[in-house]
Amino acid sequence: CCAQLCYCGAYGAVNRALLHIPPFVPCVNSRRLLSLSGVTVVNIGNGFGAACAATRIRRAHILTVTGFVLPLFFSDARPAATIVVTTAADTVNADFSSVAALLANPGPDGLSLREATEATNNDPGSYTIRFSTPLTITVSTALVLRGGNVTIKGPATLVARSGVTPKPNGFQIASSGNRLHALTLEGFDSGVEIRPVSPPLPVGVTYADNTVERLTIRGARHGVVLSPSYLECDPCATHNAWVNTTITDNVIEASQSGVHVTLTSVGDLVDGITITGNTLRIGTAAEPDAGGPPIQIDVAGNSISTRIANVLIARNTLETVQAGRDGAIIIAAGLQRARASVIEDA
Repeated sequence: CCAQLCYCGAYGAVNRALLHIPPFVPCVNSRRLLSLSGVTVVNIGNGFGAACAATRIRRAHILTVTGFVLPLFFSDARPAATIVVTTAADTVNADFSSVAALLANPGPDGLSLREATEATNNDPGSYTIRFSTPLTITVSTALVLRGGNVTIKGPATLVARSGVTPKPNGFQIASSGNRLHALTLEGFDSGVEIRPVSPPLPVGVTYADNTVERLTIRGARHGVVLSPSYLECDPCATHNAWVNTTITDNVIEASQSGVHVTLTSVGDLVDGITITGNTLRIGTAAEPDAGGPPIQIDVAGNSISTRIANVLIARNTLETVQAGRDGAIIIAAGLQRARASVIEDA
């Protein structure tokens, strides 16, 4: 429980339930379990620790207190609104100032995926984007998720438009609580890039609970990349954090890297990254991989005082045809000019 909601060491009224919270109980992070002197909190909701002061308490989970079972109510999160993509056109000719405006005025050619993502960026909430039929959409620039809490559920195929230089990325995840599920991405530079929008330079921002699952990525240079890089400075003292990132059950065929996590700035943190159940095929006999391994976790560039912690890599299938000797998995805390940085619990 957060101090903003339950006065620690006293009784707090939580939606008509009276709870006694021991003194000095810290705010809890999302998806974590807290055990304190016989008190167990189960199934903490997304963002509870950071957002509880502003929420109206609703949904019940269970708090057990030495022989008693009481409902712990929290999170005012509304049910996710659904946006249905109806056209394969990569156009923006509708009113996307808000999701309600887009649904009311979807444009003459139907509702496009780009219109849907832009509407969620302009009207942050909780949304599920799905497709009326398994569409194939050709795009020239990345689809950027800035608003947060957006799930995009396939099946659908995104293809990089030919002749565009440099090749675009498929998706850029630049917020928290997003989920990409059961999509096919073909011909992109990076299938998915987890990176802030910059400029303006983000400082002290946490990006949490992003999931990339059951994607098929083909013909890419990189599969999934968590690589915060900034044009404003090198290195930048940003002190941003990426927490609870999950990359699971994907099939990635790329020329250079499958999953790459790298920090290159000052004070940035990656805490909790899960890479499980993926099939990663890097390089071919005709075009051997000359760039890197299927999985790489590193601190590089001019990075100073950065940290990567709590990394789980398990049950992945790795296939690579290499021109050099990079191996299958690289974990490195001091590439290039990086210093005073650490990778731990990997």
